[in-house]
Parts: sequence; structure tokens; C-alpha cells
Amino acid sequence: MKNRLFMLGLGIGLIAGALLLQIMNFGQGSSTGTLATREQIDKAAIVQGLKVYSSEDKVYTEKEWQEKQAKEKASKEKPVTPTKEPVVPKAVVAPTTPEQPANKDDNPSVKAPANSTTSSPKEPSVTTFTIVSGDTLNDVAAGLKKAGIINDASGFVQVADGLKANYRLQMGDFQFKKGENVESIITKITKPATSK
Repeated sequence: MKNRLFMLGLGIGLIAGALLLQIMNFGQGSSTGTLATREQIDKAAIVQGLKVYSSEDKVYTEKEWQEKQAKEKASKEKPVTPTKEPVVPKAVVAPTTPEQPANKDDNPSVKAPANSTTSSPKEPSVTTFTIVSGDTLNDVAAGLKKAGIINDASGFVQVADGLKANYRLQMGDFQFKKGENVESIITKITKPATSK
């Protein structure tokens, strides 16, 4: 009889302990919260010293990144092979007579027309880009690349991450010149950093 009571007490104790363990685990899960939004995930990653990339981003290993940089450097350093210049026919100059000067600068048939103007370099084209509520840094980078404002979306994201600009994006319309540098673009689309 003692053995039966001992076994019954042991069984009830194990069941009660398992229930208490489940209640404790459930309570701990609700107190820490879950990472439900992209913003929460990004903040948690920063706290841990990590970076979060979207599934569209190409992520390189250190070796791949170094190889990519070396290829880009090599392509920039390639010597430019001189191309054969096309032969342009020379202007036909009428034979000189005593009334006509031989100097082609004084010859009206060779001079440029009086109404011609030298072409001035064109102003860089300006593109307007809009950032709406809910746009992430990756969305902005993809949009800037699509608009032709930047060439490399992932490079843009890396620079912006380095400048801690990913949480300071502003909504609105922004104007950019073609070929504008990345730091200038980031400065325009972000709120100034607050010092703590």
C-alpha cells in the first residue's frame, strides 16, 4: 500500500511540475515579445551588431567582395586603346586672287556664320523622387536605381547603413542631379542625426 501511495504521489508531482513548467514558459514568451515588423527586426539586429538584408539583395562573402572590388578596379585601370580618328574632309578654299586675301582667317567663305553660337555644356538633368510612408531603405535604394539616380542599390544601402541613415528616412519629394554622389543623396533624404 505504501508503494502505491508513493507512486501515486510521484505521478501527481510529475504532472503538476510539467504544468507549472508550461505555464512558466508561456509567461516568458509573452514578456519578451516577438519580432513582428521589419523595423523591430532591424533594431534587434543593430543591438546584436548584425545587418539584415532583404531577399532581393546580393550578399557577398568577404572573399567575394574583395574579388568584386579587384575586378572593378582592374576595369577602371584598363588602358584606353586609341581609336583611329575618322578622316574629315578639309574645307574647299577658292583660289586666291589679288582682291582676295590668302589668309583663311580673313576669308569670309571659311568663317563661321555670324549667328552661330558655341554650344555650352548642358546642365545636369534633375530627377524628382518620392519617398512614401512605409518605404524601407532597400525600397528607396531600388527606386533610386530604377530612376537612374544611382547605379548600385546594394552599395547605396551599405553606405547608408554606415551613416546610420536607415531609421532617419524622410517622406516627401526630393530632387537629384544625375551623377550626384551618394552622401549628398543620403543627406537630402534623411533627418539630421540627434545627439544623445
